[in-house]
Amino acid sequence: MSGAKVEVDVFWDPVNQANMQTEIEKLSNGIVDKKAEDAIENRTKLAATERADISSHYGGKSALKALSLPQSVREWSANKK
Repeated sequence: MSGAKVEVDVFWDPVNQANMQTEIEKLSNGIVDKKAEDAIENRTKLAATERADISSHYGGKSALKALSLPQSVREWSANKK
């Protein structure tokens, strides 16, 4: 990073806005072209990866997580198994 200030335009220009509107209209009319199929496929893959990452993150036992619980909760949790 150069440290120089960079302006970020959060709004799309009219051309990009029109393109997005055209794509949305096609989808709303049931027209699913190659571009839409690719986007859906990529989003489906990303969702599966994210679910797996989240599951593995929360699925494992964490020493820090165990220490953050009050003693009474840890005892109750141990007795539930």
